[in-house]
Amino acid sequence: MVSFEGETGPYVQYAYARIQSIAIAKLTSSHSAEATYSLDDAESWEIVKLYKIFARVVKRAADNYDPSLIAKYSDQSCTHLTNILRTHSYLGRRP
Repeated sequence: MVSFEGETGPYVQYAYARIQSIAIAKLTSSHSAEATYSLDDAESWEIVKLYKIFARVVKRAADNYDPSLIAKYSDQSCTHLTNILRTHSYLGRRP
């Protein structure tokens, strides 16, 4: 059985597909392009902090010949993003 939850390749693929689906929906939706977004919650700042360290994670993985660092980073990013999607509204959808 394939698991779509936590620390698995399919989980990361599912999170990516879900985020891409939201991005495509945003590009093709009739929602106002002037919508405002804010980073006034802890979850959003966690994503910002994760993106900020991406280059360092890749460099450390390359320096140590350890691609698992990138896999762990990807899993951590997906976990934070899916938590945000569960608790915040987007494209007019409520959590």
